[in-house]
Amino acid sequence: MRARWFIKLGWGVLCLALSAHGPAAWAAPAAKASSATKASAGRETRRRHDDHTTPSQSARARSGNHDDIPAADPTEPDRQRIEKLQEALRSELGGGPLARLRVGLHVSDARSGRLFYRRSGDALMDPASNQKVLATATAVLRLGNDWHFTTSLEGALPDGDGVMSGPLYLRGDGDPTLSTGDLETLASALVARGITKIDGPILADDRHRAGAEAPTQRPVLLVNHNLVTVRAQPGDTGRPPLLTIEPETASWQIENEAKTVDKGRTRIVVNVTAKAQEGGSRMVVHVSGRIAANSGGVVFRRRVSHAALYSAAVLRGALVRAGIAVTGEAGLGEQPREAHTLAAHGSPPLAVLLRRVNKDSDNDQAERVLDALGANWSTEAPTTAAGLAALRAALADLGVP
Repeated sequence: MRARWFIKLGWGVLCLALSAHGPAAWAAPAAKASSATKASAGRETRRRHDDHTTPSQSARARSGNHDDIPAADPTEPDRQRIEKLQEALRSELGGGPLARLRVGLHVSDARSGRLFYRRSGDALMDPASNQKVLATATAVLRLGNDWHFTTSLEGALPDGDGVMSGPLYLRGDGDPTLSTGDLETLASALVARGITKIDGPILADDRHRAGAEAPTQRPVLLVNHNLVTVRAQPGDTGRPPLLTIEPETASWQIENEAKTVDKGRTRIVVNVTAKAQEGGSRMVVHVSGRIAANSGGVVFRRRVSHAALYSAAVLRGALVRAGIAVTGEAGLGEQPREAHTLAAHGSPPLAVLLRRVNKDSDNDQAERVLDALGANWSTEAPTTAAGLAALRAALADLGVP
């Protein structure tokens, strides 16, 4: 169950932390926390919101959930708002999936520490998505709100006729937001420089853009979340289905062994792989199975086996669509030191990226922010270990154990 972080209300800021675990997930943490929970239970006075036991309250009792809901002072100006908040939380926890889970919750005023609502607030549970708050806060402290990932095109300068002697190299540093549109923007930047032809291949350098030589844990070039979309429409009976592949690029090699049938269910299998061959590598889309003639079509999204090669293929397609002639194929290669930066693209700034990381709880983007933090803080390749070292150092500076 994801953690939720709230809340800013009219009378102040609310500090809230929530964890929820199903029976299989929390059995071990609950055992570790049993002594602490029993001790805290002896120290605290548990109060019921009313004297009636509802089915949801019975469920909470069976799961070990007990609520501490301090009553608001009758003379307090914000009494109605506090009671409305408490009732909303009680209703949320008392019905639906949360009623069947073991929940740890503590809601208090961040300024005064006044308690509004608590359920098993001292129980030890896996932190889960709460960890993202630590990682992203450290990234803001160390990198700043305006920091962004950078993807660049590197190579030789064009001649007077606009011809660039290839290869053209694609470099990155792990931007999780990189899309076909961003590569098209880079292609347009080359057109603006007067480049009309690339006499050579388009190569992806899967080393970190900063030049770190150590291996990385995640691809540093990742376009479209490393996903390709394949759409299949029925063709003539007995013939292969009609295929559409996005993003569009001449680097796709299509192996369509599927058939259109009059009867039966549609059962299509799609695999996407990388294939090395003379003159460069290609992305292979292999389709098999059958599709019914009366089918409205099927759509598949498949992860590509080699993210860097896929990125080079998408870039090559973007260059051709921009009007740049490319004589070579997409492939892999290491950029030489003497290469020039011909164009660069920046991701949205960190302050914008963190909206998705924290609000949508995007694990991949959170890991990549942590990796980037480590690489920029320690000048190493982006790794989780380096990111965690930066995180611990930042917490220590703040006095957080």
